[in-house]
Amino acid sequence: MGKIYVDQTNLIIDLDTGIDLTSGVTSVAIKYTKPGIETVGEWDADVYDTTHIRYTASAGEIDTEGIWTFWSYIYFSDDTEAPGEPGEVKVYLEGR
Repeated sequence: MGKIYVDQTNLIIDLDTGIDLTSGVTSVAIKYTKPGIETVGEWDADVYDTTHIRYTASAGEIDTEGIWTFWSYIYFSDDTEAPGEPGEVKVYLEGR
């Protein structure tokens, strides 16, 4: 993957959950923390294949330079939930 920039649009975030998403899943999300902010945000994602989920970021969503943390979050029909392993990504200002 190339660099990610602040205010980049049409950015596809694709996470491998390591979980079979073909049965018993009611919804999936990508959770995140922004650089320097401890508050957790969440985007509703789509199941892409048997283990991957995807979200396409829109204008203004990737709005802060620095290290972002992303992880998958799976909601099951039996009211259980499964967080994925977090991964860090550096977001750059354009031209740097």
